[in-house]
Amino acid sequence: MESGGGRIDEIDLPEDCVANFDFKLIDLFEEMRKNDPLKERMKDKYFRLKNILGRRPMRLDIYQGSDIPIREYLKKGYLRFLYELDELDEVEKTWLNTIGEEFLREVEKTSMSKSYKYQYCCPL
Repeated sequence: MESGGGRIDEIDLPEDCVANFDFKLIDLFEEMRKNDPLKERMKDKYFRLKNILGRRPMRLDIYQGSDIPIREYLKKGYLRFLYELDELDEVEKTWLNTIGEEFLREVEKTSMSKSYKYQYCCPL
């Protein structure tokens, strides 16, 4: 089982420090992680947030309101994620497989440091 770059049984502990691990429990967590229905959890989190907010959650809402990393929601793009949940209106559906979707994906993949650099070196 990995933990932050090393195996748990290879961690150097400070002198007089003792750690006891229940490896059966660690194995159980590892097995649960392998069988984790991430797509279903993402769907459940999305609709839970939608119910709480009373509107379709934005990416920021997902980032702030979900324990699932935002990168999981953005793997195929947020537009595509919403499409898979049947959450797009008719106009938004026309954006799929177009340069508009490509642009949104590029914006989602751009790190904030790059966008700040762009702003400072190339002001509008």
